[in-house]
Amino acid sequence: MQEALIYKKKMVARKKNIKKPKRSRKDGTVKLQTVMNAIGRNIKTYNPKSLNVADSLANKVVQKYNNKKLQHQRIIPSPKSGGFLPLLPIFAGLSGD
Repeated sequence: MQEALIYKKKMVARKKNIKKPKRSRKDGTVKLQTVMNAIGRNIKTYNPKSLNVADSLANKVVQKYNNKKLQHQRIIPSPKSGGFLPLLPIFAGLSGD
């Protein structure tokens, strides 16, 4: 009986001392907000006169981040008005069949 308690205490201590790996963003993902901010900075810097020039500037920024995956927000958008009713279709879609 005494040996079982000692063994159990050792196992609990061993579990507490395990270090969790640090999470890093080295998997090649980029936040969507980062790309949007870069587009905004690029347009403010060059101050284009026409919409076509602004579009080409935005395309150049997107091409820079082309090989990286975009990381989307994992947040359900909440409605500003209407209470719980507008959320019902979202939850129905999440539950699936």
